[in-house]
Amino acid sequence: MIFRMAIRNIRRSLSIYRVYMTALVFATTVYYLLATLKYNQQLMRYFDVKGYVQLGFNMSAVVLLFVMAILIFFLQQLFFQGASTGVRDLFFNRDA
Repeated sequence: MIFRMAIRNIRRSLSIYRVYMTALVFATTVYYLLATLKYNQQLMRYFDVKGYVQLGFNMSAVVLLFVMAILIFFLQQLFFQGASTGVRDLFFNRDA
């Protein structure tokens, strides 16, 4: 029953889920791109000052994580505004 309700809700509010998943996939892709560049030995050999480049990558990863957290928070608010009351009750464990 819960599975059917979840599938029905996904079909009804596909645009909300699409925005939510696109934002999460984009943010995760950017984070992994930064992590890959951070540990790339050829890139580190190209730059003379390793410490500043490492610090820049670390700072950008932290900033990206903060942006992801804020984005997830606001998208969650959008999701709960568009979701049906049954789904909200399911998430907050209230009796319907």
